[in-house]
Amino acid sequence: MNEPILTHRVDGPPHGDPLMLLNGGFMTMASWEPCAAPLAEVLRVLRCDFRGQLLTPGPAHQELGPNADDVVALLDHLGLDSVHLLGTSFGGEIGLLLAARYPERVRSLIVVAVSDYTTEAMTRGARKLRRIVEEILADGDRGRFHDVLVEEVYSREHVEENRATLAERREQIASLPESWFHALDDL
Repeated sequence: MNEPILTHRVDGPPHGDPLMLLNGGFMTMASWEPCAAPLAEVLRVLRCDFRGQLLTPGPAHQELGPNADDVVALLDHLGLDSVHLLGTSFGGEIGLLLAARYPERVRSLIVVAVSDYTTEAMTRGARKLRRIVEEILADGDRGRFHDVLVEEVYSREHVEENRATLAERREQIASLPESWFHALDDL
């Protein structure tokens, strides 16, 4: 039985150079909007949610390989022989694997925030996020996930200057379905 095609979105001119944006683990395809909109003025921009991310059904894959295979299946479905890839974090790892396994499908590759090793600090951070996700699933305050990320990532000055935008983003994260948080817990 074939897996369903990844939920996806294509913007931009139909004959524009195809650029595929690959999500990080804590993202959805909507997270790319600030970058995707201007890129779609000249490029054919493809976004998708991996399995376990918001809009694509099914549990997250437990290994990277099936995610790369899902991307190839999506490219086949869309009739795209090859694309430029831009991946961040988890999506960058998928992009690297895709380029290694299917080099003919990748015109160019940019990866952001990707590492080939894990430090103790990264492991501690992952454990902390996992505990927070478990607590969120138990108590139901999904917006708390956003609060923790903001606290870890942004300076006080940035938070003050962007209070309204961050409040809107918190509401968006709080409205994500429980399945999204379960997928995070499986990472």
